[in-house]
Amino acid sequence: MIEYRLLFQFMKPKLLPWFVLISTALVPAQTGGAENSATKAQVLPGKGLAQHDFLYAGESKQRRAFIVRKGQVVWSYDDPMGRGEISDAVLLSNGNLLLAHQFAVKLISPEKKVLWNLEAPKGTEIHTAMPVGTEHVLYVQNGDPALVRVVNIKTGETKKEFQVPVGNPKGVHGQFRHGRITARGTLLLAHMDMKKVCEYDADGKEVRSFPASNPWGCHAAEEWEHSHRGSSVHP
Repeated sequence: MIEYRLLFQFMKPKLLPWFVLISTALVPAQTGGAENSATKAQVLPGKGLAQHDFLYAGESKQRRAFIVRKGQVVWSYDDPMGRGEISDAVLLSNGNLLLAHQFAVKLISPEKKVLWNLEAPKGTEIHTAMPVGTEHVLYVQNGDPALVRVVNIKTGETKKEFQVPVGNPKGVHGQFRHGRITARGTLLLAHMDMKKVCEYDADGKEVRSFPASNPWGCHAAEEWEHSHRGSSVHP
C-alpha cells in the first residue's frame, strides 16, 4: 500500500480543462491509386466532423489552433511571430487556450490576446503544459537537467520544481512530449528517450512505471489505472 501525496496540495483548482485534443492532421492519409487521389474526399463515420465539438491543434511550424463546433470552424488562432511547433494544447472552460509550442508556453484569450507567456531558456524546449486552477500552470522543460515546474502565472513564482531523469541529456528535443496530472495529483510523464511512462509523486519520486515503445503521450489517469490493475503496486 502506497500513500500518495498530492502534487498540488497547495492549490484548490477552480477551473478545469473543457476539452483537449492534439492531432497530427485533419487531412486523410493518402495511398496509391486513382480512387484515392488527393482530390477525393474521405467519408467519415457518423456525422463526420459534426459528430463532436473539439479543439484541434496540429503539430506544425505554423502554430495554428482551431475550435470546431457542429462541424464548422468557429474560432482559430495563428501565431506567425512565435517559434517552434505546437505540441500540447488545453482549452479551458472560460475559453482561454494554453499552448506549449517547443520554445514557449502561452495563454491565449478568446479575443486572441496573449494573457501570459513564458519563454524556454536557451538550450531547452517545452512541449507540454497543463493548467492547475486559474492561476497556476505545470510544464515540463526538456533540457540538462530536465525539470517539472509549477508556476503562478500572475506572480511568476515557482511553486514546485523537481528534476526528472532522461536517456540522453544532450538530446533535448527527444526527451518529452506529453505529461498529464492524475486524479490523485500525481504526474504521468512519457519518457520518449527512455521508452517508458512513469508516475511521479509531489517530490519527483517515481511511484511506478511501465515500458512503452517511443511513448509520445499519456492517457487519462482512469484509463491507465484500469489497464494496470494487475500491477503488484496498488494505491
